[in-house]
Order: sequence, then C-alpha cells, then structure tokens
Amino acid sequence: MMGRVFLLVIASLLIFGCSSSGGSTKCYKKQEYQGAKPGPRVRVPNDMQPLPREERLDVPYGETQTEPFPKSEPCLVDPPVY
Repeated sequence: MMGRVFLLVIASLLIFGCSSSGGSTKCYKKQEYQGAKPGPRVRVPNDMQPLPREERLDVPYGETQTEPFPKSEPCLVDPPVY
C-alpha cells in the first residue's frame, strides 16, 4: 500500500512539476546570451604554427535578438499547435 502511495506522489510531482516550470515565459525575459559580445581571437601557443589564412574558418556575424520578444508575439521556444 505504501509503495503505491509513494509511486503516486512521485508521478504527481513529475507531471505537475514539469508543467509548472514556466513554459513559454522564458522567451519574454532577457536571456544571458542576448548580452554577449564577440571575444578576442583564439591565440595559437608558441610551440604551434597557426593555420594559413585560406584554411581558417571565418564565422560570420549576423544580427542577434538582443531584446526579449514582446508578449504579443508567439514564443519560438514552444512548438506550434497543429
């Protein structure tokens, strides 16, 4: 009997704990990565040779979402409803 009660309590915590974790509110708050700035280039240690310029991988910088989404827009974290 105690085993069933224990399993019922654990199952309830898992079900209700996951559903009350905030859901889609996370895209309406400013995230840590939205304030990120480019850092310095990687330095090659003295005992190694850097790659030739034509073999380097250049990471393009694009526009970033620096502000949280307005509450009137859908949250992209949640999947769309079908």
